[in-house]
Amino acid sequence: MKILETVKEIVDKYDIKPIDTLGWEDAYELTKEVPESKDMFASPLTDFELLMKYRRYIPEWHYGFSLGTPTPKKWIDALVEILDLCVSFDPNIRIHAIKIKFGFLCFYVYSDVIEDIHDVEIYLAKTLHDPALKY
Repeated sequence: MKILETVKEIVDKYDIKPIDTLGWEDAYELTKEVPESKDMFASPLTDFELLMKYRRYIPEWHYGFSLGTPTPKKWIDALVEILDLCVSFDPNIRIHAIKIKFGFLCFYVYSDVIEDIHDVEIYLAKTLHDPALKY
């Protein structure tokens, strides 16, 4: 079972563009100084809510989610759709960690069924990367 092409379609659907920080150092400073900019980061799911939604797939001693704020809403929407896709193909999937580090989405998810899960990890790191999230 391979899912990379479907993952690409999901990401493309959200038309993710670089964050315009309007001259501020990063997205954190932008949201602090320009309150109306928070709308682009408004997400219905926090790290805790993602943890609760996917807790059965997070093995003991793994923290699951550490996206933090601000994380672009489109990133989280795409991520949820991708995770739901993964779970639909492999109910025994293991989410070790999904986090933003140095502006990259790190997707540490493991599956015995999805053959190209590591290709998905690499694709998401290359595609969901924004220097404005390096804080």
